[in-house]
Amino acid sequence: MRIGNRGIRMKNLARITASSAAIAAVAMFLLPQQAFAAAHEKEAMMTSEATALNQALAGEYAHLASEEDIQKDIDSLRHFQDKAQAAADGFVVKPDLPNSRSIPGTETAYAERTYQRILAAYDGGAATETPRLLAQAQSGYDCWLEQVEEGYQLLHIWRCRDKANAALNAIENPPVAVAPKPEAAVPARTYTVYFEFDESEIESEAFNVIDEAMADFRARPNAEIDVTGHADTSGPADYNVALSNRRADAVTDVLELRGVAADRIEAAALGESLPAVQTGDGVREPLNRRVVIIVQDRQ
Repeated sequence: MRIGNRGIRMKNLARITASSAAIAAVAMFLLPQQAFAAAHEKEAMMTSEATALNQALAGEYAHLASEEDIQKDIDSLRHFQDKAQAAADGFVVKPDLPNSRSIPGTETAYAERTYQRILAAYDGGAATETPRLLAQAQSGYDCWLEQVEEGYQLLHIWRCRDKANAALNAIENPPVAVAPKPEAAVPARTYTVYFEFDESEIESEAFNVIDEAMADFRARPNAEIDVTGHADTSGPADYNVALSNRRADAVTDVLELRGVAADRIEAAALGESLPAVQTGDGVREPLNRRVVIIVQDRQ
């Protein structure tokens, strides 16, 4: 069957009308995005990679858009879609202005206060330090503002408000890092080397004591050793000072041979002046013939 010119013209007209309608529909969808981009043109980052904040905001606003889609609120759906897309594209996306929606006068003070808290969080570095919390605060506030304007979903209003408040409180009151308790100082330890009568030579068993002192010294990051020689009361006092000095030198030599630096050793000789066991003068006492080694943290 042939279609006349009139029929062709009518079909062409129908196609043109349908195409125009489709273009208009696309334009209506793009207008909010174009308006949003224009409104934020001065703040556009257009980074090659979205920041952590952008990624978090994109996710938060996409979630809000999905909720509005369920509720069939087309205007709010598109608004949150636009903000999600802008964040994903690398734009700086700030919270909605308090006066951008018609809300009851009783809520304006809270809206302005929360808006300023979010801006202060931006100024305080939250965008890089706590981006997820900042995204939660901003999306919670924008959600609250939208829900308050609608005014009938009280549960949603309080849920969004609580989300914004909790995130802002966490940003404004970060956990205080507790300094680790300083490690308790290891107490000084004493080791005693005993000598035969009138001798300064170290007996073989005494080397075990010196080995214990060396192990203690090495276990401390910054240690020093006091070495003090003693004698019993047999013999003249000045002789006993010299004898106790030889005993201290003998122990010091072994410590240095085993790796203790000379400046880490403090040596002294007390003769018979500080006996471990009190005796009268001229008494041979094995417990007084000794060198006392004290290993301690360096002061």
